[in-house]
Amino acid sequence: MIKNNINKINQIRKVLKKKLPCIGTFIQLADTNSAEIIIDNGYDWLAFDLEHGNISLSDLNNLIRVVDNSKSVPLVRLGSCSEYECKKVFEAGALGVIIPMVKNVENLNKIYEYSTWPPLGKRGVGYSRSNLYGKYFNEYMTHISQKPIFIPMIENIECVDNLEELMKLEYVDAFFIGPYDLSASLKVPGDFKNITYTKTLNYIKKISKIYNKPLGIHLIEPNTKKLNKLIKDNYKFVAYSLDTVFLRYNSNFKI
Repeated sequence: MIKNNINKINQIRKVLKKKLPCIGTFIQLADTNSAEIIIDNGYDWLAFDLEHGNISLSDLNNLIRVVDNSKSVPLVRLGSCSEYECKKVFEAGALGVIIPMVKNVENLNKIYEYSTWPPLGKRGVGYSRSNLYGKYFNEYMTHISQKPIFIPMIENIECVDNLEELMKLEYVDAFFIGPYDLSASLKVPGDFKNITYTKTLNYIKKISKIYNKPLGIHLIEPNTKKLNKLIKDNYKFVAYSLDTVFLRYNSNFKI
């Protein structure tokens, strides 16, 4: 298990470094069967959604176990971003986190400390599922505990104002735009054609290019044409919809 996880982390970082598309999706339902079906489509990563989804910390062990049997990387979108939540997410076997509502460097540094073992961080050290309860303790400590996949979300004006300083952080693998929260912060909720929103997107793209950081975004609607357009627009870390939206779209019919 541990060697496979190390390879997964190395692979996703290799893809991002080469600026190749890295496509995943969000999982909101605490159902291992639906997660197993979705993962068979070949996603680079799956993110279990503690922020908006119907998933609790106690669900993560079994959900991540499904991903362990695939080539996908198990990520978690944090909910509270608390010290306890970060510890339990990584102890369940997550290889990285997507961090919502980031505002500044101080805010993100604290979450990074919660997510990593000493000497880089402050996360409690111990046996857990992530190191098979001690069997792979040394390997986990060396290759994973201080090098998780770390994806901050850009979804408020404070984050945009502090974006250049955030882009300088070496431990960040990519930045990820949350379109709904970002548009709401700009006081144009859901209006993705509004000039204020589009100007902000262009600014974010400009800064990410200057600092050579991969940029991602969430495409809510499962539409492959829109997905390909985003990839052509240099969004490399793309969340393609959600399990709940897949279910809603494909269960809809008219007579």
